[in-house]
Amino acid sequence: MPALQLPFARLTPSLYKLTVVLALLSTSPVALAVPFCPASPDTITITSQQTVNTYYPGTASVTAGATSIPVGSPRGSTPIVAGDTLLIIQMQGAEIDTGDAETADGPYGDGPGNNDRSGNLSNNFVAGRYEYVVATGPVSGGSVPIEGELPGSGLQFDYTYRAAPTAVAGVASYQVIRVPVYQDLVITATGEIVPESWDGQSGGVVAMDIADTLTNNGAIEVSGYGFRGGQFLFTAGDNSVLIGKPTNGFKGEGIAGRPTLTYSTLRGGESNSIGYPTTGMQFDAEQGLGAPGNAGSGGGGDEDAGGGGGGNGGFGGNGGRGIPDATSRGIGGASFADQVFTPTVNRLVMGGGGGGSNGNDAGWDLQLSSGQAGGGLVFARFKNYAGSGEFRANGDSPGTGASEGIGGGGAGGTIAILTDSADLATASFEAVGGSGGFASNEFDGGGGGGGGGIIFIANSTGAVSTVSGGAAGGSFSEGDYDGFAGQIGVQFDTDYSLPPSAPFDCTFSPDSDGDSIVDAIDIDDDNDGIPDADEPAGDSDGDGVIDSLDIDSDNDGIVDNVEAQGDSAYLAPLGSDSDGDGLDDRYDSDDGGTAIVIVNSDTTGLPDYLDADSDDDGVPDLIEGHDANADGIADVQPAPDNA
Repeated sequence: MPALQLPFARLTPSLYKLTVVLALLSTSPVALAVPFCPASPDTITITSQQTVNTYYPGTASVTAGATSIPVGSPRGSTPIVAGDTLLIIQMQGAEIDTGDAETADGPYGDGPGNNDRSGNLSNNFVAGRYEYVVATGPVSGGSVPIEGELPGSGLQFDYTYRAAPTAVAGVASYQVIRVPVYQDLVITATGEIVPESWDGQSGGVVAMDIADTLTNNGAIEVSGYGFRGGQFLFTAGDNSVLIGKPTNGFKGEGIAGRPTLTYSTLRGGESNSIGYPTTGMQFDAEQGLGAPGNAGSGGGGDEDAGGGGGGNGGFGGNGGRGIPDATSRGIGGASFADQVFTPTVNRLVMGGGGGGSNGNDAGWDLQLSSGQAGGGLVFARFKNYAGSGEFRANGDSPGTGASEGIGGGGAGGTIAILTDSADLATASFEAVGGSGGFASNEFDGGGGGGGGGIIFIANSTGAVSTVSGGAAGGSFSEGDYDGFAGQIGVQFDTDYSLPPSAPFDCTFSPDSDGDSIVDAIDIDDDNDGIPDADEPAGDSDGDGVIDSLDIDSDNDGIVDNVEAQGDSAYLAPLGSDSDGDGLDDRYDSDDGGTAIVIVNSDTTGLPDYLDADSDDDGVPDLIEGHDANADGIADVQPAPDNA
């Protein structure tokens, strides 16, 4: 018998515990590292733009082993109930170097080197970690009770919440996301699944599990739903006057924190509490040069410098110069994948926001001169795939126009896909950086392009993905006033194998009887009319197939459906299952049927369908069990009548 793998989410807590207890009592080895993917009887069709997740911001730090998570007010329509699958993910959390960064070619944010603004893995770097858990009840008293992979276990990781920055670290945030689970999901050509927009605490992520088939002819869309850009800063004054650092453009938002003023196409301009490290001076760590984490820096110098592009799989591009010289150009955000750590599906983040520009002339445009939002995150696990739809996690672009300096593009986001050897040749996957904006006015700098995103596609064939960096933002004056393109991102879409113990991994539940209801939620896995709960957990005939999956559990040539009912009481199945629970309507009391009353002809310890000699006459049923008159009833009679 193969190693037993345990069902994970979507089982009721009591059934989940029973499954684990039975596994622990088994003599076979127990594999706990990879749980079954959740399963559900629900099938849904999406025909318009919809949000399927519910998002709860974490409100306090929690440690590994915790079985309760403090959460704030939800965004979304479906509250958490017991048995729901939940995704816990750290959105922000990194320490950064807050020293001065006055030159565009400094060792941060613009390419390989000592990226002292990208966060530090060895020093309280937590952004990107995540795990799946199951809710054991609804939110109560501001907390949601959860259970980890094993009964009674809690979180695998610590999750950090920090509402205000310190001298070396910006704000830190994590969220709890209710993950819908479907038997089949259909997205029509007019359908689109989107997240709630990222607001600094929650949103930006689409996560779903489909036990069988995802049919996508529309889109799963998180473009521009990632970290927000930094706003343009208007400063009144004469062009010849050296304007101090507090007049530089705002840096983008990213894994290391957020600026006071953010911008995204979805949410417009917003004011936030300060979210980057500060030394007490107004705007000192959140404006101008220096790209914190995967966020692009603001335009520096006196005025009109382009903002840097956000980063993720690839570095963001630098913005174009402003006044007085090329040292004012905004710096691109760091590559989360290449610069911070070796790319792995165990740590995933949204695309970094681009940096904003600065200037003092009238007629500026907030969208053109502000940095743009990066792409969000997609987590999708499905067994099979059909359709020609799209998965998009692109960064936004400021566009082209006459303003002051132009903002940086947002970085491409992240897409993580797990299938059961599905063919994805007809699907499209994009995590492209947003283009830097074009500056139409003379002596204004163009924006840097956003870096390309990250795409992981495991256990599939035929997938084709695009993670190109955003195009450089040009300028009317050209030369040093032009921005730079974002770098290409990272993609794993050909024979990619998940690393050991990846939190994204799971084993899809089989459908043993081919009734389109996976075994994890099918109450009669072999469709013999006998509920699995009424069949022994073992393998009575030793043929390597457990009784709940064996249509002839005693291997006597008489199928269990016939032998369990006896001679005179036999009722054939109807071939219908009105409530979709896996039990034929003929034997399902919920559907007007009558449960099979298990027959034990010889009144010994075993019922007929498990007894090799059900009438105890010394002649095995394998010999005397036949149906001479083809009436569907096996000719098994108590001794001495051996028909």
